[in-house]
Amino acid sequence: MAALTQPRHKQQQQKQQHSRLFTPYRAIGSITDGAPFGINRLGDVTFITTTVGNAFQVFEADKLRLAIVAPPLLEGGNVVGVQAQKSRTFVATERCIQVWDRVTLVKGNLFAAAAASATTNDVNTLPKGSKVVALLLLGDVLLGLTSQGKLHVWDSRSLETVDGGSLSIEGNFRTGGVLVHPDTYLNKVLIGDGSGRLMLWNIRSRKLVHELVLDGAAAAATAAITALEASPAIDVVAVGRADGTISLINLRYDKILFSLRQDKVPVTSLAFRTDASAAAQDCPMLASGGHDGQVYIWDLKAQRLHSSVGG
Repeated sequence: MAALTQPRHKQQQQKQQHSRLFTPYRAIGSITDGAPFGINRLGDVTFITTTVGNAFQVFEADKLRLAIVAPPLLEGGNVVGVQAQKSRTFVATERCIQVWDRVTLVKGNLFAAAAASATTNDVNTLPKGSKVVALLLLGDVLLGLTSQGKLHVWDSRSLETVDGGSLSIEGNFRTGGVLVHPDTYLNKVLIGDGSGRLMLWNIRSRKLVHELVLDGAAAAATAAITALEASPAIDVVAVGRADGTISLINLRYDKILFSLRQDKVPVTSLAFRTDASAAAQDCPMLASGGHDGQVYIWDLKAQRLHSSVGG
């Protein structure tokens, strides 16, 4: 009752003394449903594309201002990947890859409609029982990986297939697959599968360049690969697995540099700190996410957990 009997101006002064550092900035409603999001930069502005149900929306990253809300026309199951290029947005669901230009649907499905006579040799067809597991935009080339080990290749401008349309990748992709382009590796993509295999492919020559053996890997390092992220350091890639292991590997020397452990929670995402101050302070950091909603921040110089943020 004492607080209620204080003059109103004193109550206001007490409220103003609280820290405003963690005051909520803006309530913007439901911004994502957990599907992978896309990041695109136009000029000096960075945009984040997220999906909610059967629609996607685009935010300006600096102030989280909602810029675009697309019509609810996404179809084909769960969203597995979003990529953005200039004003275009590519959204992959399990059975469909749609192309949008802002809020206009340009292509309803990059895969040709599967006719009754279609076979798995039809490069533009997604066979019955197959699904898209990963999507990657590499320059002007769009890559879509399916559960049957087909890596489909399109020109992101003309939306036509490139060099025969698809590559056959040997591996276990029934439960998922991961794609990443290592910096400076021209026309090459690193592919991780559900059996823990890592393969470097050249999408122009359509050849397997190298399957990593990883000198220094433990015998149990066969857990499914669930996340890949290229490091700002040349030749170095972070690999996340279903058992919570995070390994920093050197592609050139086919060697594990060191490994971290994320409390046996499957690694769902990885991101390196890339701002200028990180290099100036000699403070390399890696963020990892898991199914438990936690975000773990790793000090790569000390090779230990720095902090974590609750989900």
